[in-house]
Amino acid sequence: MEDTRYRQNMDNTSYVVYSNKGGTGKTTLAFQLATAYAYKRRLEVQVVVIDLCPKANVSQALLAKTTENQLGSELGKVNVSKASTRLIELSTGKEYEQTVGGYLLAMLDKKDGRMRTFDCKQFLIKVHNFNQAIPDNVFLLCGDRYLDVLSKRLEQERQLFPTRHDNNPWTRVTLFIKDFIDSLRDDPNWNYSFVIDTNPNFSIYTEMALSAAKRLIVPFTADDFSLSAIETMLYMVYGYDSVGDERLESFKESQYFWLAQKNRIDRSKLYLFVFNRVTFYDSRSASAFASIRDRLVHTLKTFEHESHRKISKQSCCCSPGQLDDDHIKEHYIVDVHDFHSKGIVSLHSGCRISEVENDYNLVYGSEVNISSDKNSKYYKDICRILTKMYPF
Repeated sequence: MEDTRYRQNMDNTSYVVYSNKGGTGKTTLAFQLATAYAYKRRLEVQVVVIDLCPKANVSQALLAKTTENQLGSELGKVNVSKASTRLIELSTGKEYEQTVGGYLLAMLDKKDGRMRTFDCKQFLIKVHNFNQAIPDNVFLLCGDRYLDVLSKRLEQERQLFPTRHDNNPWTRVTLFIKDFIDSLRDDPNWNYSFVIDTNPNFSIYTEMALSAAKRLIVPFTADDFSLSAIETMLYMVYGYDSVGDERLESFKESQYFWLAQKNRIDRSKLYLFVFNRVTFYDSRSASAFASIRDRLVHTLKTFEHESHRKISKQSCCCSPGQLDDDHIKEHYIVDVHDFHSKGIVSLHSGCRISEVENDYNLVYGSEVNISSDKNSKYYKDICRILTKMYPF
């Protein structure tokens, strides 16, 4: 895990939001963090959201309509397909959709590991051109409904035999998203920060995201299934086996953590665990939620010890002696209130949760009354997370 006590300027860095359990709030968290940070630093930083979820959920949220716009869609109507059918022509003369799928196809067409000849910025959508509620420094590598289909083609490419011109196809394909980020990061005229949204499946896109982002944010909820999912994630990403299952030993050489380490690919470092939808009493989390958090603390302490003993040290940055229960709770786990109806309206209308008015709002023609002050607590939690991600 990365020691969050020592902060430098975190602009121009990258985060992936991932949990291998559905319903933990990955997309909501990615959307709120990206848009809130973009608003706070709108004159200084360009925030790039990369949608690696085949459902394109964060793209739908960002491109949700608050006014009539280039897509010609009605208020509240989400239509990523219209945005994703915009074609761009590269220097090669070929046309590709302006989506993450289009970018990946362009990279696949770059045969034999030859140098990329096109500008990756061509694939970015300036979200404000389609949704004026989003700050004009937010850019989107739009999700693609064909990602699941394309995954087979990408996996085939990774399994090609090495050649004189392409000595490591597995590494080349796995680093496609990292190459995208690095190309933007190398531009001296812009200051980028990156947020990658994923889906729960541990697919090739998950591996690409974890190989591209520097830091990993893991949302979870108060149930045993989330804890089990975290333990599975620690194995899939870092090779940590919490129960000593001998059967896993025979599988490891085909696993991402093994192949990444073998091919010297850096993986995202654990950065934060976001405890979503926590119930509070007198400003403290309820006892049932605290017990889930305590179990996660135990898991992380054991993981940290094993990381320094036999797992690749790239998963963590501090010695086991630095980690006690209070340190982990303070620096690595953030309790977050439920976003209630305000969060639903925010994602539907495509605006930051702090911009949702405490009044009647329309969601698919039905009036939703936002009247309680408790809805502002979620936004304050988002701001607390941002201070950990980006010290202002």
